[in-house]
Amino acid sequence: LQLAQHQFNKSAEEFQKYIDKHKKTFEAGDNWGLCKQLHKAVVKRKIQKLQKTYISLSFEDVAKLAKLKDEKEAQEIVAHMIEDGEINARICCKERTITFAVKSGGDSQEIAAKLKENIREVFELYGKLQDVDHKIKTNVNFIKKNMPELPGKDGAFAEASVRGGGNSQFGRRTPEEDMLARAIEKSRHEK
Repeated sequence: LQLAQHQFNKSAEEFQKYIDKHKKTFEAGDNWGLCKQLHKAVVKRKIQKLQKTYISLSFEDVAKLAKLKDEKEAQEIVAHMIEDGEINARICCKERTITFAVKSGGDSQEIAAKLKENIREVFELYGKLQDVDHKIKTNVNFIKKNMPELPGKDGAFAEASVRGGGNSQFGRRTPEEDMLARAIEKSRHEK
């Protein structure tokens, strides 16, 4: 555990010095191979984290951020990681940089199928939302609670709307007037 903590907090070079200093102890416990594997795994993990944060980096920056001894070591490790498929990136030798590529989530047909399914689910949820909205808007208790007092004596305006004499142009009711009329009719039948 102390070894792992030391690795995460120190540079690769310092870690190497640490395990070299305690090499006999690790070899005596048959842990020397594990030390080397830990060192390699932690360095690779640091580089993989860089892929999540950066699009492009110089090898000098990779060496600093992954706490490696120099650019050459960074370039060698990155090249092996690309070759082994551990990271998706391109090396530009001329500019001495690495450009990380975004991994695709699958082939285009698979992505299209997932997208189609997600769109279908959105439409399905939208239909359910419209149904709930309609039920709420036509609920008599909701209307009574949320509608202001209607003008006229004993709901004369409402009565006119129910009979088709709403305020809309050309003698036709608006959807809101239709909804109000249905709610009033429903409330009469409930009395």
